Amino acid sequence: RCVMERRTGQGWSLIKLREQVLKVAATFTVKARQIRMRLSVAADRWWPRLLLGICRLQPLPD
Repeated sequence: RCVMERRTGQGWSLIKLREQVLKVAATFTVKARQIRMRLSVAADRWWPRLLLGICRLQPLPD
C-alpha cells in the first residue's frame, strides 16, 4: 500500500488496494521449469507501477 501511494502520489486505502491491484484475473501456465503468470488487461493500469516500486525496495536492516 505504501509503495502504491509513493508511485501514484495519491492515498490508497486497503479496500482500494485489494479491489484494484490484488483482485485481478490471472492465468498460470506451468511448463518444465517455468511458472508464468499472465495478468488480465485490467491489471495494466496499476501493476507496472507497483512492480517498479517493489524492485526498488531495500531490505530492512537487522
